[in-house]
Amino acid sequence: MTLPFLPFSIAMEIFQVVQLVESPTYGEDVDAIRNITTMYQIKRNWAGDPCGPKDFSWEGPERNYVTSLARIISL
Repeated sequence: MTLPFLPFSIAMEIFQVVQLVESPTYGEDVDAIRNITTMYQIKRNWAGDPCGPKDFSWEGPERNYVTSLARIISL
């Protein structure tokens, strides 16, 4: 006699709230960059916040981190 195969999995998810130490990008700057990339069909692998975190910021835009919101100052 064979026993029926009963697949099962055991999983656990752990979430942790992490406070951002870097300020997000000014929203209108993000909208402007997205409009420029669409209008001129610029093919970049840009996803997420353009200015933060700094280790994962977009390659290309110059940024200013002095204000409470990071600003894109040039391309």
